[in-house]
Amino acid sequence: MSKIAIVVDSSFQIKEEQYKDFFVLPLVVTEVINGKTKDYLDMIDIDSEQVSEKLKEGIEIKTSMVPPGRTMALLDRISPLYDQVFMMCIPSKLSSMFNVVSNLAKDYPNVKVFDQSMVATMSTWMVSEIMKARDEGILTEEWLREYLKKFVKNTALLMVVPDVKFLAKGGRISNGKALLVKMLKLNIMISLDERGLVFYDKAKSIEGVVKKFKTFFGERLGKIDPAHACFLNQKNADEKFNINAIKEALIEAFKFSGFDVEHANIPSAIVAHTGPNYIALAISNKE
Repeated sequence: MSKIAIVVDSSFQIKEEQYKDFFVLPLVVTEVINGKTKDYLDMIDIDSEQVSEKLKEGIEIKTSMVPPGRTMALLDRISPLYDQVFMMCIPSKLSSMFNVVSNLAKDYPNVKVFDQSMVATMSTWMVSEIMKARDEGILTEEWLREYLKKFVKNTALLMVVPDVKFLAKGGRISNGKALLVKMLKLNIMISLDERGLVFYDKAKSIEGVVKKFKTFFGERLGKIDPAHACFLNQKNADEKFNINAIKEALIEAFKFSGFDVEHANIPSAIVAHTGPNYIALAISNKE
């Protein structure tokens, strides 16, 4: 049986100690105060709740990929110890890291880099299955590529962002559209898929949001037959945006049963763009 190491970055929100022969490269979170910058290692020095607090305090937050030197140092250390090293990182539509790591990996014959479109809890579901395949001795490059295709097909995430100032600041929506959204008190909905963060729709009422969520998952997944579901939101969201009320309405509408519904938050690399005031639902259907 081949000895295989798995390498991911901190957008997966998994700790190294969770699995054997598993390595996590931390993304960089940078705060900017009065023109002065301070860097943190994601999930080591700072987590997404702390990023949310800084955003609420008006501190500018930027995130960036793992420095190439750090990636090379890890590969120099582990590639001689394993038959194969499989790497996955934050989706290429959200960061240039995939392209940089792919180029670095060319110098390591036993290192393969895989693009994928998942973050946070969806990534934990994905990695859990990959680790099972490794333990069962069926994990190969071909198996992993096919599994990632199936997982993306069967998994979807939709997020509602009532507070769009951070999306506007990051250029995800125009300032004019952000002003209109605020004036009309609209809830913007964004999906995360192979295209990155993509505008899906808008609604004014909580009932309208629920209806759009039902439509979205019907379009993406067809019949909803979940193996997993997770609600994602920051604990420190501002209640004036009705985050908890929207969450409760979604819980009531989807009525998941037969498994434990998870509750988590999105990684720092995403919350830096959306801000702390959001609620998302991720569903992964059975195959």
